Formats: sequence, structure tokens, C-alpha cells
Amino acid sequence: DGYLNVQYGTCYLLRILLQTRWNITEALTVYNGGYRQLTRLRKRAILSPETANYVTRVRQLLDQCRSTY
Repeated sequence: DGYLNVQYGTCYLLRILLQTRWNITEALTVYNGGYRQLTRLRKRAILSPETANYVTRVRQLLDQCRSTY
């Protein structure tokens, strides 16, 4: 069910945002790649290519939304 999936995904993302003190990059990292990716990011500033691409793309879309609305 797509509606339920969006609801749970939104709640999960909110929880992560609160845990990362609203750090969007860290929250997106956890949302896509899990807490291991966040540890990797914090220690070495390196992400897996998949997670790095995801974070970049979502941030681009967020910037588009901000400039539109």
C-alpha cells in the first residue's frame, strides 16, 4: 500500500531528523544507507556511491522546492 508506505517513511524520516538535530545530510544518509553509513560519514566523510548519489539527488530536489515555493 503506497499510502501506508509514505506514512511510515515520513515518520521514520522525522525520527531520524530529530536524532541528527535536523542535519539533513546525516538524516538522508541514515534513511538511505543506515546507521553504518552515518558512522562512516562522521569518521571519514566517505559514503557508498549509492548513498552519496541519493543524498545529492534529494538535496537537489529540496533546493528546487525551496526556490519554487
